[in-house]
Amino acid sequence: LVSDSVTLDEVSAVIEEVAPLKRAWSEASVSLSLDGEQHSFVGLSDFDVLGANSLITGQMPHLANEAAIGPNFARHQHLEVGDEFIVTSPAGEEKALLVSGVVSSALDGGTGIFLTLDGLVEIAGNDMIDVAKTRQYQLVDDAQTDVALAHAEERFGDEVDTRLTGLFGSA
Repeated sequence: LVSDSVTLDEVSAVIEEVAPLKRAWSEASVSLSLDGEQHSFVGLSDFDVLGANSLITGQMPHLANEAAIGPNFARHQHLEVGDEFIVTSPAGEEKALLVSGVVSSALDGGTGIFLTLDGLVEIAGNDMIDVAKTRQYQLVDDAQTDVALAHAEERFGDEVDTRLTGLFGSA
């Protein structure tokens, strides 16, 4: 959302006037350095967007201190499910994360890290991520994306950012 005069529920309702929603979720990401290498940290409200076959072992994060990590990150850091690793926030605070699972995602060539949205906000801080103003949508029929975008743009104008920016092909 660009404007405080529009709610996410209003946006969802306007999209559904022309195209049924399959799912809606929030996502945010930040790039952080671990041991001198940049890694993408992605916070999700719905891990189903990764697909049913994305989990190699363990489980997706449920708590703010849990992380599902890519297989190459696990291998390079010598981490397994149940291990902890330390992340330093942009503010310089250290936070321990517990490996809840290993995912087969191609995010950063298998070196990315998935967290709950709360976990990402705890690491990155509220100043970097405003998850209350972001939502991604997947339509029942992807062919209706242009129609749904045009309808939202017509209704809200520049109060809503309708650029296709989702990490998982969403609008």
